[in-house]
Amino acid sequence: MKRNHLVIGIIILVITAAAGYALWNRHQTTLLRDATLARIDHATQALRNTIAPSTDPVAKSQAVSAAVDRIDSDLAALRAADTSRILLLGAGADTYLHSVRELLKRQAALLVLDSGLRHGITAFRDHLRSENRGATWGATAVQQKNRLEQDFREYRSAFDAHTRIIDGLPDALKTLSAQAPEITLPSAAEVANLRSATMASAAAITSEMETLRRIAAPR
Repeated sequence: MKRNHLVIGIIILVITAAAGYALWNRHQTTLLRDATLARIDHATQALRNTIAPSTDPVAKSQAVSAAVDRIDSDLAALRAADTSRILLLGAGADTYLHSVRELLKRQAALLVLDSGLRHGITAFRDHLRSENRGATWGATAVQQKNRLEQDFREYRSAFDAHTRIIDGLPDALKTLSAQAPEITLPSAAEVANLRSATMASAAAITSEMETLRRIAAPR
């Protein structure tokens, strides 16, 4: 009889321990999932803030750069965590955070380069129209044009990278949405709006540069 009691006691202990572990494991999974969803939400809000129009590109670039730092920190924390409990969500979040971080890096660069190019184009056009053509006028014109061409190459490089990343974003969103249907992610329209705005800005800058090259061409 005593032996039966002992066996029953052991069984109860095993069941209790198993139930306790299951509850602990479920709690840890919930904490990890909630933290991952919060990081996804931070990236989404940063992306939406970037899409919003602004009249101060330099200030917005600074805000975007700060958002990049936040996402970079979130991504590092995600990669340091053991996401085996939420393997698919963890992988989807990693891809999404990485994509948004890289996209915003290029967006910040584009904002600064766009502003600098517009100011440089205006200054170069004013210089070409200047009636005060002293001994250094020609050298200054060459220096300004070379600087513009260099900045424009950097702009095009950032733009091309930006376009590649944003074109791949819908797939990342689709994968992540399947793992976390409860979280609100950027819509296809929002992504398209960001792409369209970037394309329009690039087209305007390119047109300005082409016009300037024709004006500055030897006659």
